[in-house]
Amino acid sequence: MFHLIGKNADLILERLKSWRLNDGNGTEGDNVTLVISSDDIDGIPPKGERYSVRLGHVVRDEFQISKRSVNLSPREITLVLTVAPFSIMDESG
Repeated sequence: MFHLIGKNADLILERLKSWRLNDGNGTEGDNVTLVISSDDIDGIPPKGERYSVRLGHVVRDEFQISKRSVNLSPREITLVLTVAPFSIMDESG
């Protein structure tokens, strides 16, 4: 089961139409593509927004939104999340 943890994650999961995890090949990082129904909502999550991704009980990594696109028919938003870069200032351990 796909789990997303972060700002507005419940809304994203509620409207999630499909998702895909691309496992990086060692030189490229992993990325997750989410397709979300945007009927009756306005706005789009900002680039850089961070989310923790879990598959079942396995934490895959922390990702951030790197690309966003909007489709008008059907109304949906596609988000591409890439592995968030490590920061020396990260206090999460």
